[in-house]
This record gives sequence, structure tokens and C-alpha cells, in this order.
Amino acid sequence: MLIVMPPKVLSLSLSLLLGAAFAPLSAQTVVFADDFSTDGFLGGQTPQVGGTWIADSGDPLVSGGVMDTSSSFFDQTRVFASMSRALGQGEILTLTMNTVTPSSGNWATNGFAGVGLFYAGSERIFFGSPGNVFAWGVDQDPGKQPLLPLDTDPIATGATVTYNYDTGAWTASANGSFLSGFITAGIAFDSIEIISDINNLADIAITDIQVVVPEPTTASLTLGGLGLLLLRRRRK
Repeated sequence: MLIVMPPKVLSLSLSLLLGAAFAPLSAQTVVFADDFSTDGFLGGQTPQVGGTWIADSGDPLVSGGVMDTSSSFFDQTRVFASMSRALGQGEILTLTMNTVTPSSGNWATNGFAGVGLFYAGSERIFFGSPGNVFAWGVDQDPGKQPLLPLDTDPIATGATVTYNYDTGAWTASANGSFLSGFITAGIAFDSIEIISDINNLADIAITDIQVVVPEPTTASLTLGGLGLLLLRRRRK
């Protein structure tokens, strides 16, 4: 069946479609962000995006724009916060953070210190100094994996870990080193954790952290709208 659209409708549809073809296709939604701009204990603070930080074990201090687990008075530091929404189908989560040397000097020692990605209260990916590995690394089933080549520098600009919801593929990078692997697909990550090991064997100092997921592209939205328009014309 031939569908004929009035010239005005056809012109508008083509304009939207052509405009979408040149629109940015990599827009991101920030689902968590904190620049640690408020001094004091982290527990109870509200990040720029996401839920309030909750101190579960130990509570690190924030000072001068740096969150440093060295300051915890407990053997272990563990604080967590929820994202504004969970990861979903067709999305790739990207967590990025910038770090400096912790005041304790304990980095990449026999303990672990870093950031964990959580779903339903369970950690599925840990990124930082994973313990027993003198380097940046990732801890996920079946075990700790150091970034190669080994890099023990605690100062990292743009240390990043990603997770593909559909495939379970993950990547991690820090200071030019790279690592990748697979875990279970379909994990709807919904919160993050900052943690350091018992007995203060390791620490991490973070200046800012954010988690983003892709937005629906302008092109896909426009094509979807055009499809609905054609469907309505056909039904008429």
C-alpha cells in the first residue's frame, strides 16, 4: 500500500531526520557525581548527583577537595551511595575518578582500597588497589586481575572502568595501562562503594568521581517519532 504524506509533513519529517543525522550521538546521563567539595566526614554528605553517602564501617574525612580513607579511625573504611538510577538494557556504564597519593602512603600494599560497583547490595566489580597485587587492578570473579604493565602510581587522572549491560564485558584503565574481561551480563548496577582494607593496610584518596550512562540518541528518537507518524498515516 502506497503511503502519501502531505508536502508539509514530508518536509518536516525529512528536516528532523537530516538534523538528527548531524546531531551528537554520544550524549551521557550522569547518574552519580561527587567532587568532594564539602569538608568533614563523608558519611551524611549528599553528592552533586546520587543518594546520600552512608558510612557502614569507618567514615573517611574530606579535606580540601580530597576524600582520603587514611583519616578513618576504624580498621576498615566502607561508605556507599546510590546512583540516581540503575543501569539498563542497551547501556554501558562508565565510572571515572581522579586520585592522588593518600596521606598514609599506603597504596597498592598487601591490602585493598578502591571503588566498588554494586547491585542489590552486592559488589560485582572492584576497581583500585585490589590487594596482593602491587598495582591498579580489578577484582571480580574469578579473582584479582592487575592492570598490565604493572603500575603502582596512586596518582591517576581519569582512571576508568566500564561495564556493558548486554554482554557483561568490562574494561579498566589507569595511567595508560588497560585490562578487560567478562562477568555476568544484565547486572543493573545501582550504587557505588568506597572501601579500604582492614588494619589500614591500604588507602585511596579521590578528588572527584562520576558515573555516566548513555542517553537515547537524537537520531533514534527522531526515527522512532517518524515511524509512529507513518504508522498513524497508514492506519488512517
